[in-house]
Amino acid sequence: MLRASAVVLAAVLPLSWGLSPALRLAWTAAVVGALLGLLLTGRARLGPGSGVWLAATYLAGVATVVSAAHAVDRATHVQNGVLLVAVWGLAPPVLRWAAGSRPDLLRAAATGLVLGQTASSLVAVAQSVTGGAVLGSAAELGRAPGLAGHSNVLGLLAAVAIVLCLGDLRTARTVRRRAALALLVAANAGGLLASASMTALAALALGSLVLAVALRVRLRWVVLAVASLAALVTALASLAPGAGSFRTPAERLLQVTGQTDQISTMATRLETVQAAWEGIRRDALVGVGLDDASGVTSIVLDGETLTHDLPLRAWYQGGLALVLAVVLVYLHVARGLVLAMRRCVAATEAAVLGVMLSFALTSATLQQPYFWLVATAASASLSASRARLRARDEPRGAARPAVRTAPAVGAPAPGALRPPVLVGADPSARSV
Repeated sequence: MLRASAVVLAAVLPLSWGLSPALRLAWTAAVVGALLGLLLTGRARLGPGSGVWLAATYLAGVATVVSAAHAVDRATHVQNGVLLVAVWGLAPPVLRWAAGSRPDLLRAAATGLVLGQTASSLVAVAQSVTGGAVLGSAAELGRAPGLAGHSNVLGLLAAVAIVLCLGDLRTARTVRRRAALALLVAANAGGLLASASMTALAALALGSLVLAVALRVRLRWVVLAVASLAALVTALASLAPGAGSFRTPAERLLQVTGQTDQISTMATRLETVQAAWEGIRRDALVGVGLDDASGVTSIVLDGETLTHDLPLRAWYQGGLALVLAVVLVYLHVARGLVLAMRRCVAATEAAVLGVMLSFALTSATLQQPYFWLVATAASASLSASRARLRARDEPRGAARPAVRTAPAVGAPAPGALRPPVLVGADPSARSV
């Protein structure tokens, strides 16, 4: 039952941002309810870094209370704050238990996520190639959203699915499984390219680098992978003129950097960062509110563009308390990532965290459940793997050196006969 629930909830995760508000709320409530139910039934575990998540949860609660007075849409502000507190407070201990005691649940969740994301990627490819609406959505400005509701969400989770499949390739023992994983990688690579998200593409590059270092992949295999990717992109580029609204990474790069007649998204993101920083300089302690209406920092694209940098957005909207929480989480997760690369453990989890951390630095991520659920699951699995490695490295059955202590007052001298211990006697009365 738990495994089936994990598959279903994780399969909907890549589609959650594209659902109607009512369905999105229902999915979020199901996830939070499942986490709360597991916690209340004792299926939770504290481990290294638990203090960080608890401190971040407390600071997020403080930020929600303090910045509420300035929020434009106070109901949405409270909803976002409560959601952030719930995910940070519930997910780490429950997922840490799952990673240590029921790793099959995390594997089932990873399978569901990859399957749901692959379906979204295939729809995105169809949207990009046809240039029309597919399943109710169409590509805009050459960027397909798939079933994710936004092209950046599609790109991020496609990158996550790719590194999950690449990490699984190292343990695949049959040709059939390797072929299936290769097809999943190809489908999500198509979805990533259809999203035209340069942020997600850069995040995938960093995540792949983390994976290669943690697995100690030989240089020739890295070169082969890069050459294969270049060949795939070249092949897609050759089809671009007759492929609807598809844009190659090179075309997208020109548009992002303002070398076309369309709006430069890089300039827009820099505008959001500058506006947020000006707001922070005016008031560095109290945020403007966690709702999107309060957090708008650019009206160039759609009138509702938010700050595209996680720490700055947290500081601008949630004040000093929230940015401290985000920095604590960042440092904790980054430390685990570096240790995983050094010890060659939990390479796939480290790669996922590399994707998430780098993506958040240039995106509007803050309270989105899909982001924090993936990040906390990868962090919990990485922590459990490090714990198993430490347990394996500790010597088993090693004799402990005798500790000489001074005899207690009234104790028999060394070598003296000790009185026998009577069966049923009070243990506290036994001689030492």
